[in-house]
Amino acid sequence: MKEIKAILEAYDRAVSSEAPPVALATVVHVRGSSYRRPGARMLMFERGRWIGAISGGCLEGDALRRAQEVTRSGEPRLVTYDTTNDADARSLGVGLGCQGVIDVLIEPLVHPAAQQHLDSLRTLAERREASVLATVFRTEGTLELPLALHQLVSRQEPIAPLSTDSIDEVLQQERSAVRTFTTAEGSADVLLEYVAPELEVLIFGAGFDAQPVVTLAHQLGWRVVVTDDCVVHVAPKRFPEASCVVYAGRTEAVPQLQPGRFSAAVLLSHNYEYDLAVLRTLLPTEVAYIGILGPRKKWERMQDALAAEGAPTEDPRIFSPIGLDLGAETPEEIALSIVAEIQAFFRKRTGGMLRNKTGPIHVPIDSKNVELSL
Repeated sequence: MKEIKAILEAYDRAVSSEAPPVALATVVHVRGSSYRRPGARMLMFERGRWIGAISGGCLEGDALRRAQEVTRSGEPRLVTYDTTNDADARSLGVGLGCQGVIDVLIEPLVHPAAQQHLDSLRTLAERREASVLATVFRTEGTLELPLALHQLVSRQEPIAPLSTDSIDEVLQQERSAVRTFTTAEGSADVLLEYVAPELEVLIFGAGFDAQPVVTLAHQLGWRVVVTDDCVVHVAPKRFPEASCVVYAGRTEAVPQLQPGRFSAAVLLSHNYEYDLAVLRTLLPTEVAYIGILGPRKKWERMQDALAAEGAPTEDPRIFSPIGLDLGAETPEEIALSIVAEIQAFFRKRTGGMLRNKTGPIHVPIDSKNVELSL
């Protein structure tokens, strides 16, 4: 979501400038390895500047040249980069080591489809729920699905002939997929892009060690809210990178903040009674992750207190002690451990070392054919 928002902000700032944006590039499919995954975007400007990225720097120069071509033609174009091919790498003037095939859709901003794309991104940036953005990137035959069609889809609002089962699969698995829909009239390759809303981190306890957590979470593009029941701690100038700072009592903060499925709660107060009171109010909510700073004995004491009240004491959302095992000691190191665990949790990873991983770094793109009868 951070990249989407950066692209929209850059577009709005530059649309009336002397160097307006000219094209938008989107990674729509990947076979094999690639630095960026489907849904990565790059907004390109007239004088060679860009926002976002579609690779680790290997493809951007060629994409800029292609942007000039599609701007002159006024039509979108699908470009395939085969980084398994040495000749392709030499033609780009770089030594590509990704060993993958990357499809990139490049759209001139003068084309109506590009404006439809930007409108969809604006809607996504404002949503607080997961969505699926369908992008048609290859068509054959007479199927009435134009190249570069973009549309937010759901079970209630699919694009004919997309099957609602495919949309449901993407939402259930929480990852993007590519489908080739085939009918008697032709076929269409469609990226069904899973787009989660902006991740929200709610920090309960505004001590000095909350500051590096706010900084790191902000750099990742997350929405960060800090709350405390001490008015001195919640001075906004202490947390300039927070989305907002809230002064609220320990039983009032959660009802006021209303955490949901894409919220992570981090309890950093160093105050047992405060943390226990906040935890009681968090448990009935839909908050996805609850991390509690402190030793294991603190959590065991909390469990005893909850059990005495008849409350559940085993909840998979609770992580205590909070953080990945990085050997952290300083506030900054502890913040890194906390933020890394939240990232791993929402991406359904364990946070281990990649060199010990036997499979691919990224989950391969779910790609298959779907035959439809109309």
